Amino acid sequence: MKPVCITTLITILFPWNLPAQCPVDITFTTQEQIDRFKTDYAGCAVFPGNVTIRGNEIVNLKGLNGITRVNGYLSIGKTSLLNLAGLDSLRYAGWLSVHRNPLLTDLNGLGRLDSVGNLGVFGNPALTHLNGPENLKYIGADLHVYLNRALTDLKGLDSVVEIGGAFFLYQNNSIAGLRGLQNVRSVGDNFVIAENAVLSGLYELSALTMIAGEIFIMDNPILQSCSIESICQALNNGPDSATISGNARGCYDQTEIAAGCGK
Repeated sequence: MKPVCITTLITILFPWNLPAQCPVDITFTTQEQIDRFKTDYAGCAVFPGNVTIRGNEIVNLKGLNGITRVNGYLSIGKTSLLNLAGLDSLRYAGWLSVHRNPLLTDLNGLGRLDSVGNLGVFGNPALTHLNGPENLKYIGADLHVYLNRALTDLKGLDSVVEIGGAFFLYQNNSIAGLRGLQNVRSVGDNFVIAENAVLSGLYELSALTMIAGEIFIMDNPILQSCSIESICQALNNGPDSATISGNARGCYDQTEIAAGCGK
């Protein structure tokens, strides 16, 4: 008789002692599905694929407490959520997209999130700030923040030190400053700030010393202070590295920004 592997024997005799197998992908469209998750997939913590949460019936994510990692995308859109409480165990998502949630006011519930691949926050009309992911340090690829008409700043991203890809900030009609990005040191691709109606300055980006891609600062009608170190350095590398237009005096074009560099 062949010897029986102890692990195999335990699996046969005590299957309930083993970690649960998560589905590769899952989609939640009702609150009942959220509430039943721990029963249907007891012990499931790491998703190898994608998690989609959508549907205006969904009012809380408390049933998802225990999920620690989503290797693919985590898409949260068109819900009736006020915040993201219930994702309190989440530490990583390959692509986190929070979009078109009409009642969402903040990102509370993401307190353990420490890194993401891409992060997109867009089309959330009641979102006033990004409080929640205070321990998020690394955004491996792109950061997109746009079409959040009540957003006043980026507070909540205060621990982020690196954006590995591009940074896009556009059409946020209430954002007056970039508080929350004061610790970002580098952007690994293009840097785009456009069509933010009341943005007046880039003072909070004082720690930003490197932008690897092209710079686009356009059509921010009261933006008048753009002469931060990383932009000044890019302009010194040549005029083709930046497109500046349609901003207020002081940041209207490359010449005005260059005049403020070194002061």
